[in-house]
Amino acid sequence: MFEATLSIDLGASYTKVAYRKKCVPDGVRSITESARILMVDGSPLIPSLAIQTKSKSKPWVFGWEAANLKPDASMRVFQNWKANLFRPQNDKDSAGAVIVAGHFLGWLKENSRRRM
Repeated sequence: MFEATLSIDLGASYTKVAYRKKCVPDGVRSITESARILMVDGSPLIPSLAIQTKSKSKPWVFGWEAANLKPDASMRVFQNWKANLFRPQNDKDSAGAVIVAGHFLGWLKENSRRRM
């Protein structure tokens, strides 16, 4: 038997998450899997949008909440942050993308954990 697995597809426009609770070998070259797509914010598609706010109680907003938010001038919007993870040079944009990714993956972990 293999351990439970959380699979994350960091697509350009949307992120998708799948959870495989078990993968049990039935015999030689035969397995039984139990996997499903997780619904985060009520949808299998999670917008690839991050908004950094000035709020101490909620400094980052992601997913459909971010997509439906009308940011004001005090907020910083990251629309294409995933592409900046793969920049050939290490600069402020790639460093910023790593920071956004850390917050996004933490948020995704919390929201996925409730649905597993």
